[in-house]
Amino acid sequence: MLETLHQLEIAWVLFIQSIGQWLAPLMVLFTQVGSENFFMFVMPTIYWSFDSIIGIEVATLLLLSNGFNAGFKLIFHSSRPYWLSPRIHAFSAESTYGFPSNHSQTAASIWGFLAIRLRGTTGKILLLLLVFLIGFSRIYLAYITSVMSWADGCWGACSFGASCGWSIA
Repeated sequence: MLETLHQLEIAWVLFIQSIGQWLAPLMVLFTQVGSENFFMFVMPTIYWSFDSIIGIEVATLLLLSNGFNAGFKLIFHSSRPYWLSPRIHAFSAESTYGFPSNHSQTAASIWGFLAIRLRGTTGKILLLLLVFLIGFSRIYLAYITSVMSWADGCWGACSFGASCGWSIA
């Protein structure tokens, strides 16, 4: 059964990657917008330039999300797609497990939290679209598997991240 699931994951990642190499720079950009390094820039910017309370809340979310994610990765030991098949193009090597997606979880936590805090509908929609695109980029770049980690990893991580964000909001 697990082998069947892995074959579905491999087929899905290969299908997503078949869209074309032209999409790779855009996907790298989206994946970076979900990285801890990017949020280490966003957090002080919010704190110093907009609202210190929200900046502290973003810092708290970043710590909670990353801490829980590290624990979940050790519990689930989920492989990355390029570990399963040499046909999948790995855009870079990752040394940690793939589930749950830390980028997706952190993006849902922080961008979701900021979407809650925004007053306008357009900003909320754009931030939620950003969360989706960060998750999609993780599949395209073959950092996470699709069936398990997209359905459970991205959306599971996004759900957990959103729960963290809503609990702080």
